[in-house]
Amino acid sequence: KAIAFDKTGTLTIGKPQVVKAIAVSSETQLLQVAAALESFSEHPIGEAIVQFVRQQQIEWQEATNVQALAGQGITGEIAQQHALVGKAAFIQAQVSGWSDWLIATAQQLEASGKTVVWLAYAGKPLGVIAIADTVRPEAAKAIAKLRQLGIQEIVMLTGDNDRTARSIAQDIGIDQVYSELLPEDKVNVVRSLQRRYQTVAMVGDGINDAPALAQASVGIAMGAIGSDVALETADVVLMADRLERLATAIRLGRRSQRIVKQNITFALGFIVLLLIANFANHMTLPLGVIGHEGSTVLVTLSGLRLLKN
Repeated sequence: KAIAFDKTGTLTIGKPQVVKAIAVSSETQLLQVAAALESFSEHPIGEAIVQFVRQQQIEWQEATNVQALAGQGITGEIAQQHALVGKAAFIQAQVSGWSDWLIATAQQLEASGKTVVWLAYAGKPLGVIAIADTVRPEAAKAIAKLRQLGIQEIVMLTGDNDRTARSIAQDIGIDQVYSELLPEDKVNVVRSLQRRYQTVAMVGDGINDAPALAQASVGIAMGAIGSDVALETADVVLMADRLERLATAIRLGRRSQRIVKQNITFALGFIVLLLIANFANHMTLPLGVIGHEGSTVLVTLSGLRLLKN
């Protein structure tokens, strides 16, 4: 009755690209610090930044004492100076002096669907990097099909900022958005949905999605780009990463449930008839064997109806 979607890598292709780098002073230094920290990250956004810096043929000094804070950012030391990269709230809480112009520009980028990464170095603002990910072309159609199947609530869960998340959600037809979430926040949202709808599915691909996938009644992972943890945790894996297959999986699941219930009812009913006939002295051993084995064959053939799609 309810489905929760992760954003990056699930509703989007998961191959973000850097579209703009805005530096307070030096763009080269901005990219060097970003690459030095993000080279330790396995997140698609971090990989996109590192790839972009390499394409610019910019070399960077390796960072030390690197720590990744889930859903917040990365900290480390470069040339014995403290460096930070991550979300606006995380960076701005530790480094002040951000210009109104830079904040306004970042907000405009977020409103247009971009993800903005903030950077600071040696206690001073460095700038921001804007990253764009492409929404899966089949996402809007897949959401529409799920609504046709009677799914009552479809929500987006993301660690991204609210402006970017709502921009993408509006494009594909999702009304409810939970943004700027940590992994444990996603679990809490799934639990909340379960209290209202009992059976809830979660669709995701990353390490941060694994706890929510485990909590959901049905965890569904994107197979092609999904992390190992997400694939191992999920109950269902979409091997081709095609969101429209979700509707097919739900229809198949519902049909399987109906056929299983029909088969159980038929098998138990037939056994009752055999027992009644036996106690009424109308059942011979050959007829009993034929009746029992015949019912087994019929139940098997009934189950094969699932092969007809």
